[in-house]
Amino acid sequence: MQVLDRLDRSHRADLRQLLPRIGLLLAVLVVCWVLPVPPALRGLASHAPLHALLETLSIVVAGLIFSLAWGSRLAQVPGNVCVLACAFAGVGLLDFSHLLSYAGMPDYVTPSGPEKAIDFWLAARFLASLALLWMVAAPWQSALERRSRHALLLGVAALVALVHWAVLLHPTILPRTFVAGQGLTPLKIASEYLLVGLLVLTALLLLRRMREPTPFNASALLGAVLCMAMSELFFTLYASVTDVLNLAGHVYKVIGYLFLHRAVFMEAVQRPYTELEQVKEQLQATLTTVPDLVFEVDADGRYLSYHSPPSDLLAAAPEYFIGRLVTEVLPPEAAATVMLTLGEALEHGSSSGRRIVLDLPVGRHHFALHATRCQQEAGENPRLIVLSRNITQEVSAREALLDAAQQTQAILDNVIDGIITIDRQGNVKTFNRSASKIFGYEASEVLGRNVKMLMPPPYADEHDGYLAHYARTGVRQVIGRGREVEGRRKSGEVFPMSLAVNEIEREGERIYIGMVRDITQRRAAEAEIQRLAFFDQLTDLPNRRLLLDRLDRAVLSAARRSQLGALLFIDLDEFKLLNDTWGHDFGDRVLVQVARRLSGSVREGDTVARLGGDEFVIMLESLGQTREEAAAHAEMVARKILLSFEQPFQLLEREQHSSPSIGITLFGDNLLSAGELMAHADTAMYQAKAQGKNTFRFFDAELQAVLAGRAALEADLRQSISRRQLLLHFQPQVDAQGRVLGAEALLRWQHPQRGLVPPGAFIPEAEQCGFVLELGQWVLDTACRTLAAWARHPHCSGLDLSVNVSALQLRDAHFVDDVLDTLRRHGADPRRLKLELTESLLAENVEDTIAKMSQLRAAGVGFSLDDFGTGYSSLNYLRRLPLEELKIDRSFVNDMLGDPNGAVIARTIVALGQTFGLQVIAEGVETPEQRDALLKMGCRRFQGFLFGRPVDQASFERLPQSLAAIPS
Repeated sequence: MQVLDRLDRSHRADLRQLLPRIGLLLAVLVVCWVLPVPPALRGLASHAPLHALLETLSIVVAGLIFSLAWGSRLAQVPGNVCVLACAFAGVGLLDFSHLLSYAGMPDYVTPSGPEKAIDFWLAARFLASLALLWMVAAPWQSALERRSRHALLLGVAALVALVHWAVLLHPTILPRTFVAGQGLTPLKIASEYLLVGLLVLTALLLLRRMREPTPFNASALLGAVLCMAMSELFFTLYASVTDVLNLAGHVYKVIGYLFLHRAVFMEAVQRPYTELEQVKEQLQATLTTVPDLVFEVDADGRYLSYHSPPSDLLAAAPEYFIGRLVTEVLPPEAAATVMLTLGEALEHGSSSGRRIVLDLPVGRHHFALHATRCQQEAGENPRLIVLSRNITQEVSAREALLDAAQQTQAILDNVIDGIITIDRQGNVKTFNRSASKIFGYEASEVLGRNVKMLMPPPYADEHDGYLAHYARTGVRQVIGRGREVEGRRKSGEVFPMSLAVNEIEREGERIYIGMVRDITQRRAAEAEIQRLAFFDQLTDLPNRRLLLDRLDRAVLSAARRSQLGALLFIDLDEFKLLNDTWGHDFGDRVLVQVARRLSGSVREGDTVARLGGDEFVIMLESLGQTREEAAAHAEMVARKILLSFEQPFQLLEREQHSSPSIGITLFGDNLLSAGELMAHADTAMYQAKAQGKNTFRFFDAELQAVLAGRAALEADLRQSISRRQLLLHFQPQVDAQGRVLGAEALLRWQHPQRGLVPPGAFIPEAEQCGFVLELGQWVLDTACRTLAAWARHPHCSGLDLSVNVSALQLRDAHFVDDVLDTLRRHGADPRRLKLELTESLLAENVEDTIAKMSQLRAAGVGFSLDDFGTGYSSLNYLRRLPLEELKIDRSFVNDMLGDPNGAVIARTIVALGQTFGLQVIAEGVETPEQRDALLKMGCRRFQGFLFGRPVDQASFERLPQSLAAIPS
């Protein structure tokens, strides 16, 4: 049922009938295959008349398939069906020769026998299978031309003749297909399986096409393909030509031909008649629903038939008109108009646009005439179809509209809004007095010209596009929607205006009416109200009201997006003294410059506000998902502000120094209101003043302590190289036998007070402050020095050394030169150095990464992709990167035994490595069970506590060359 659900609805009913039949045939096939043949049936297949009967049936059906398509109106038979029909003409001929060549039949040119019959059989089956495959796979073609059809039939005939030439006259050139006493040869069986494969492929392609409606009977065609495939399966099983399975195969072949005959019959015979009947019904339904009077008349104006129902609009009953002339039925003036219409239609094929007026029992009515000349055979009298449409209501409405037009024009000339009408091309049709006052043009200067002359860019450029899009799709982008745009006066001045556009239809033409109002004064008033309500008049910064509104929305947004923000409360130190000393005017000038410096210290989307006096607030959004990350960004902004205040303020040829005290609080991970956040930032600001001013403080004491600790860690880290506190530890990497192949260099920091600091505690800090470049160079120096020393060591000269590379190192423009220079300085072999990259490095600037890796790879340096499967890499990158090795991440190794998904991922990584010719090494191997599972997957390299923990250089060099003594 799931298969049916994926197919188009048009196929489901036929398939529901087909599937039980196919299932029954398949069940019979399985029974014949599995169960032994009853003794009573064993001789049945050797009965030549029975074989002849089945073959005759198949030949007859093949002939019917050809005759159905060829004998139908070939101009309407699709090209695919024509190809199939010609192919089955050849199939029928080959089946006939197969019948005459069957064992027990009289000699057919040469002595009959199994192998001769099989040769004709295979030729027929391959021709049928390929024709079916072509019909399903090829694009659906319209009918073939006569020359193409005959060429196709001749081609099939030539192919059939070639097969007869080979089988009857030169059989020795053909391979053996049957050996007496042994049965079918491998070639014969392989050919049958190939036929089955072709037919199964055809069925799959057919099912794929059935996801959409098809121009042929797909269900019957599918039944034919499946039956023929089952038939070929029988012919792979029998041991002799008299085997009952041979007989079953012939029966299934006949059934398949019958399915195919049904498909061709539906396409060549039934479908055209069905379509003709549908067209007839549609035409009748159309005539029934037409509200107009429709007559059929001859060239003299004699009524021949009447086709439409509204007979109440006739001067008499419809039967009265039939056989009479137009001049006998209609008044002279109306009859003359009708005859002119008929004459024009006879000459030009059609005529429309004329009107007549008739006084009917139901009153005076207006009719619009349209006449069309019918197609006629040679010698046949011309006939015409006349459609008479009642337009009385339209005429009455138009007259009423004309009466109201004068009144409307008077109103339009006195409204305060400009009213402009344009046609579908955008040309101005009317331009009232108010429009002239607004734009400065007289009506005579605008009428007939494109309305774009009243618009500045980009509105002028977009206008034609709006009209074209509406005319093409009917989608309203402007019509019926009031909006505010810009206009252009005759003087060139651009001004704001409100615009509303609607459409009407007048005399069959669409007219667009635009109402325009100059809103220059309103905009100015609104802008002033907005400025006074939400902005500080001195600095033009947002005031307290706007800040609180933005802060409320920022708090909600931060909670929703899990992105923290920060609020900085800034108060100028000793500002009251400055005001008292130099006056408020001087102080105001300082505040203006302070506002500029604060605005220059933040991002474009951040908010800088003035609360009043010397108090400012900065709101920062989207600073990170953790408090530490957000605090670090806020701290950076605070330091930038303090740095900007180090420069004196230049006022009235006087330099004035000023400093800020800054209080900081974070928001987004709590439920504090805007007022509470302001109070916290204010409290932190007073803490900053208490600490000596010209500094900043966080409201959160714990966070302040964390930031102080990070600053101390950064200071110690920057001195770690000069104080010789860094060292490398080495963890062995082994093969499947436990032999040490190399090691991974792991950075350690031995601090005199902190002890041995783990890499996870200082590497992120080094990356954030940029010190990771110096650390990376130190690691590379030490690793190359170690490789040079190992080259002279008897047990270590053949070992590789892996070094981790950070994203900042790889992005450095001098990375390649630094690596090569370091190798040369220490005399280390580049082939023993392996640089480990993590997948996250591939997230951006991939082309630059590949270029740098390729340069180093050309020099002999190897690359390993660490933590594979956890990051951003794709198979495309894996193919392009010059890698030697993939590392299975320890998380997959840990989950491998308990989580089937982990095992699948590990197995997939091993398979990818083998596919791309890469070594695969698993890290984090801690148990023999993990090692054994990886070995079964094909992984041959390992790293982890099972083989050794990271140790210093001296301890590593004392390790045995083989760690095969690991417990198993």
